[in-house]
Amino acid sequence: MGACDERGRLLHINVAVQRLLGRSPAKLVGTSLVRLLHPEDRPLVKEAIRASAELSVTPSLLLRLRHADGRWVPVELLGRLWQDEAGKPLWLLHLRDITARRKGDDLIRLERDLMLAFALCQSP
Repeated sequence: MGACDERGRLLHINVAVQRLLGRSPAKLVGTSLVRLLHPEDRPLVKEAIRASAELSVTPSLLLRLRHADGRWVPVELLGRLWQDEAGKPLWLLHLRDITARRKGDDLIRLERDLMLAFALCQSP
Protein backbone atom coordinates (compact mmCIF):
# COMPACT_ATOMS: atom_id res chain seq x y z
CA MET A 1 0.00 0.00 0.00
CA GLY A 2 0.99 3.54 -0.57
CA ALA A 3 -0.40 6.99 -1.11
CA CYS A 4 0.47 9.85 -3.42
CA ASP A 5 -0.75 13.38 -3.93
CA GLU A 6 -2.45 14.79 -7.03
CA ARG A 7 0.96 15.39 -8.66
CA GLY A 8 1.97 11.75 -8.19
CA ARG A 9 4.44 12.42 -5.39
CA LEU A 10 4.62 9.47 -2.98
CA LEU A 11 3.53 10.42 0.53
CA HIS A 12 3.60 7.02 2.20
CA ILE A 13 4.64 3.44 1.45
CA ASN A 14 4.42 0.33 3.56
CA VAL A 15 6.90 -2.51 4.08
CA ALA A 16 5.41 -4.58 1.24
CA VAL A 17 6.18 -1.84 -1.30
CA GLN A 18 9.64 -1.48 0.22
CA ARG A 19 10.27 -5.21 -0.38
CA LEU A 20 8.72 -5.09 -3.84
CA LEU A 21 10.94 -2.24 -5.06
CA GLY A 22 13.99 -2.76 -2.87
CA ARG A 23 13.92 0.82 -1.62
CA SER A 24 13.40 2.25 1.84
CA PRO A 25 10.51 4.59 2.61
CA ALA A 26 13.07 7.38 3.12
CA LYS A 27 14.20 6.97 -0.50
CA LEU A 28 10.68 6.67 -1.95
CA VAL A 29 8.63 9.22 -0.01
CA GLY A 30 8.69 12.49 -1.92
CA THR A 31 9.60 10.75 -5.19
CA SER A 32 7.33 11.06 -8.19
CA LEU A 33 5.63 7.77 -9.01
CA VAL A 34 6.17 8.63 -12.69
CA ARG A 35 9.94 8.34 -12.19
CA LEU A 36 9.48 4.71 -11.15
CA LEU A 37 7.23 3.83 -14.11
CA HIS A 38 8.48 2.17 -17.27
CA PRO A 39 8.44 4.88 -19.99
CA GLU A 40 5.99 2.85 -22.11
CA ASP A 41 3.53 2.66 -19.18
CA ARG A 42 3.42 6.39 -18.44
CA PRO A 43 0.72 7.26 -21.04
CA LEU A 44 -1.45 4.45 -19.67
CA VAL A 45 -1.25 5.92 -16.16
CA LYS A 46 -2.02 9.44 -17.41
CA GLU A 47 -5.10 8.16 -19.23
CA ALA A 48 -6.25 6.18 -16.18
CA ILE A 49 -5.93 9.27 -13.97
CA ARG A 50 -7.91 11.35 -16.46
CA ALA A 51 -10.61 8.71 -16.80
CA SER A 52 -10.90 8.17 -13.07
CA ALA A 53 -11.33 11.89 -12.45
CA GLU A 54 -13.97 12.24 -15.18
CA LEU A 55 -15.83 8.97 -14.71
CA SER A 56 -15.24 8.25 -11.01
CA VAL A 57 -13.78 4.83 -11.78
CA THR A 58 -11.08 3.03 -9.86
CA PRO A 59 -8.21 2.15 -12.19
CA SER A 60 -6.62 -1.28 -12.23
CA LEU A 61 -3.46 -1.26 -14.31
CA LEU A 62 -0.72 -3.72 -15.23
CA LEU A 63 2.54 -1.78 -15.09
CA ARG A 64 6.27 -2.09 -14.67
CA LEU A 65 8.06 -0.30 -11.84
CA ARG A 66 11.81 0.16 -11.47
CA HIS A 67 13.40 -1.91 -8.70
CA ALA A 68 16.43 -0.51 -6.86
CA ASP A 69 18.63 -3.05 -8.70
CA GLY A 70 17.49 -1.67 -12.07
CA ARG A 71 15.15 -4.45 -13.20
CA TRP A 72 11.51 -3.87 -14.03
CA VAL A 73 8.97 -5.42 -11.67
CA PRO A 74 5.57 -6.24 -13.20
CA VAL A 75 2.81 -5.06 -10.87
CA GLU A 76 -0.91 -4.66 -10.78
CA LEU A 77 -1.77 -1.22 -9.46
CA LEU A 78 -5.17 -0.52 -8.00
CA GLY A 79 -5.77 3.14 -7.30
CA ARG A 80 -8.55 4.95 -5.52
CA LEU A 81 -9.03 8.67 -5.42
CA TRP A 82 -9.64 9.88 -1.89
CA GLN A 83 -9.45 13.10 0.08
CA ASP A 84 -7.22 13.81 3.05
CA GLU A 85 -8.42 15.58 6.20
CA ALA A 86 -8.00 18.98 4.51
CA GLY A 87 -10.04 17.89 1.48
CA LYS A 88 -7.04 17.62 -0.86
CA PRO A 89 -7.08 14.80 -3.44
CA LEU A 90 -5.09 11.77 -2.43
CA TRP A 91 -4.47 8.55 -4.35
CA LEU A 92 -4.51 5.37 -2.28
CA LEU A 93 -2.47 2.74 -4.09
CA HIS A 94 -2.35 -1.01 -3.78
CA LEU A 95 0.51 -2.70 -5.61
CA ARG A 96 0.64 -6.43 -6.25
CA ASP A 97 3.66 -8.23 -7.65
CA ILE A 98 2.51 -10.19 -10.69
CA THR A 99 5.89 -11.68 -11.65
CA ALA A 100 4.70 -15.25 -11.06
CA ARG A 101 1.50 -14.63 -13.01
CA ARG A 102 3.47 -13.21 -15.93
CA LYS A 103 5.83 -16.21 -15.92
CA GLY A 104 2.82 -18.53 -15.91
CA ASP A 105 1.30 -16.66 -18.85
CA ASP A 106 4.62 -16.92 -20.71
CA LEU A 107 4.76 -20.67 -20.07
CA ILE A 108 1.21 -21.14 -21.33
CA ARG A 109 2.04 -19.24 -24.52
CA LEU A 110 5.23 -21.27 -25.02
CA GLU A 111 3.38 -24.53 -24.51
CA ARG A 112 0.68 -23.47 -26.97
CA ASP A 113 3.31 -22.47 -29.56
CA LEU A 114 5.18 -25.76 -29.13
CA MET A 115 1.98 -27.78 -29.50
CA LEU A 116 1.10 -25.86 -32.65
CA ALA A 117 4.60 -26.36 -34.09
CA PHE A 118 4.43 -30.07 -33.27
CA ALA A 119 1.00 -30.38 -34.92
CA LEU A 120 2.27 -28.60 -38.04
CA CYS A 121 5.28 -30.93 -38.24
CA GLN A 122 3.01 -33.97 -37.99
CA SER A 123 0.62 -32.95 -40.75
CA PRO A 124 1.39 -34.20 -44.30
